[in-house]
Amino acid sequence: MANVKPKVLPPAKGITNNIDDIAGAGGGMILLKLAQNLPETSQLKSWLIILVPAFTLLMKYLWSFCSPEIVFFIKGYKSKRGRRRLITQIDNLLNDHSISEASKAMLREKIERTKLSTIEELEDHLKSISSVG
Repeated sequence: MANVKPKVLPPAKGITNNIDDIAGAGGGMILLKLAQNLPETSQLKSWLIILVPAFTLLMKYLWSFCSPEIVFFIKGYKSKRGRRRLITQIDNLLNDHSISEASKAMLREKIERTKLSTIEELEDHLKSISSVG
């Protein structure tokens, strides 16, 4: 009996931890709590409670549709800020008289590559969107 291993069940098929489900359920719960806080005499209360399941599904759909764009926007904002900081630092070095002309040429090339990387990121994002559909 000491050598008996417990049986491990495989994960259930069709069960996932999707952020879309979480967003939909969260939106539905917010609407339900809002409805519960309304007075009993309000006609809006019963309608909101009836519409919670539909609202939940709508939120799930909208989140799954908008989520990639939101992530792209946030990543783009962070990379844009980083590029701006990099270009500012390089500009400061270009104004430094102790830097050789060969190093300045290399720095100018880095600025050009940095500016072009914005286009490459956008192109990659558009390719990923078009390959999904």
